[in-house]
Amino acid sequence: MPSSELMESGSSLQDSVKKPREFSTDTPVDGDHRASLLGSTQSMELTTSTDDVAGQNLSLLRRRLNELTPFYRLPTEIISMIFLLLGDLNLNEPLLNHLAITSVSYLWRKVALQIPQLWTRICSIYPAKFLDTCLVRSGRSPLIIKSDVAAHESYSLSQFIKKVSSQMWRWHTCTLQDMGAKSSANWLSA
Repeated sequence: MPSSELMESGSSLQDSVKKPREFSTDTPVDGDHRASLLGSTQSMELTTSTDDVAGQNLSLLRRRLNELTPFYRLPTEIISMIFLLLGDLNLNEPLLNHLAITSVSYLWRKVALQIPQLWTRICSIYPAKFLDTCLVRSGRSPLIIKSDVAAHESYSLSQFIKKVSSQMWRWHTCTLQDMGAKSSANWLSA
């Protein structure tokens, strides 16, 4: 088959895959139609299953390829120290540091999740779910709490206070920024 014909058949196949078929629910379903629909459903399920397996295989191949890089030959202790230094780079947006490190590769994620100190910076701008994640991943390590009322949007200050005050015994430092008298009173009464 010439390459131009192959390209055309491939593009028409892509077009048919991209556009979902429309099935009328108004027409009665006879045995042949039902069998056809069942066959189409099974075919689509098989395609989806094949795509899932291919995606998993691709992920494993990428992981193996990453393992060939010089970084993978470093001891995890050195990688941990590098991550802790990176965590200090951007003090205004520590959330970005956490997410960036855990998203690079399997090894980076595995090492980062084993470093409680990497998760000790707690900021009031964190979404509630990520705050909970940091509190769990930080283990029993001392916490560095930062509350910035002016930048606070994720959830209410009272929820933040409630979550971090339950861990007060772990506080190393607590910085309160842009807090008026009312907010300060909330902190002190919590």
